[in-house]
Amino acid sequence: AAELVLFEVRAGREALRKSVRAPAGEPRLLGHRIADAIVTYYTREPGVFSSRVATVRRNGSTFDLVLLDADGKNPRVLLSEKSILLAPSWRPDGAEILVTSYRGGRPELWTYRLADRGFRRLVAIPNAMGGVYSPDGKQIAFPVTEGANSDVWVSAADGSNARKLTREPALDLSPSWSPDGKRLVFVSDRAGTPQLYLVSAEGGAPRRLTFQGNYNQTPAWSPRGDLIAFTGRDERKVFDVFVVAVDTGRISRVTQDQGRTNEEPSWAPNGRLLVFKTDRGGPPALVVADPKGERQTVIVQGAGELTAPVWGPVTP
Repeated sequence: AAELVLFEVRAGREALRKSVRAPAGEPRLLGHRIADAIVTYYTREPGVFSSRVATVRRNGSTFDLVLLDADGKNPRVLLSEKSILLAPSWRPDGAEILVTSYRGGRPELWTYRLADRGFRRLVAIPNAMGGVYSPDGKQIAFPVTEGANSDVWVSAADGSNARKLTREPALDLSPSWSPDGKRLVFVSDRAGTPQLYLVSAEGGAPRRLTFQGNYNQTPAWSPRGDLIAFTGRDERKVFDVFVVAVDTGRISRVTQDQGRTNEEPSWAPNGRLLVFKTDRGGPPALVVADPKGERQTVIVQGAGELTAPVWGPVTP
C-alpha cells in the first residue's frame, strides 16, 4: 500500500491525497495505480497504466499466450501449446481470455481463466475462430468457415444459442462490437475486395463503411464509439494502421513509412491509445500510438514472433 499525495507547487496547495493498494509482491502494479490516479485527477478519465496486453508468441513449434503490462514489461506466459493459438480476446471483466485453439485438430473457441489457469472449450461449432466478447460480456461474436464461405455468428457467452448473423456467399470475418453492443463491424469480400461493413447485432442488411483501399481487415471499434481502427494495404503492398470515423466514413492514417507491416490494432480501454504489431526495426515488435500517429513508442521488440496484441481492461 502507498499514500499518494499530489501537491501543486504553483497553486501552493495539496491537490490529491489517496491510499493506493496492490497485492504484495507487485510493486509495478502499485506504481501503475498511482500513475492512473494522477491521470484521472487531471483528465477526469481513467488511466491505462494498470491495464494489460495479451498477445500470442510463436517460439519454433510452440505457441504461447503471453501477458504484458501496458508498457510492454513484465511478460508472463499464461499458456504454452504445441497446437496453434490465435486471436486472443479479453472478457470485459478481465477474468478470462477467449482464444482460437487447434488443440482438437481444427479451429475452436476456448477460454483461459486467469484465476486458476483453467483452459476449456467454449463453442463446439466446427471451424469457429476469432471470437470477441460483447461489451457487457453476455455474448460473443465469431466467424464460422464452411467450405469457401464464412459467416459471422453470435452466441451467448457460454457458447449456447448460437445463431448466424450474416448469410452472404462471401468471406465474412473479424467481427468487433460497438461499445453500446448494438452493432458490429466486420470484414467482407462480398463486393470483390475485403472491406469493412456495419451490421446490427440483431441481424439485417449490413452497410458498407470503407470504400478506399482494396484490402482492409482486422477492424477494432474504439471504446469511445467514434472511430474504428483497422489494417489496410496501400498501393505499394505495404500494410499500415488506419482509423475510420463511424459517422462520416472519413479515413485517417496512423502509420506510414514505418516498416512494411503495421497491423492488428487494438484499443486501450479509455480509447485514447492503440497497440499494434509492426516490423519496423526488423524483428516483430509491438507499438503503442495515439490515433493520429503523432506519438508512437515501441514497447516490445526481439521477444519472439508476436501476433494479435489485444489491450485488456484495467487490473481490478
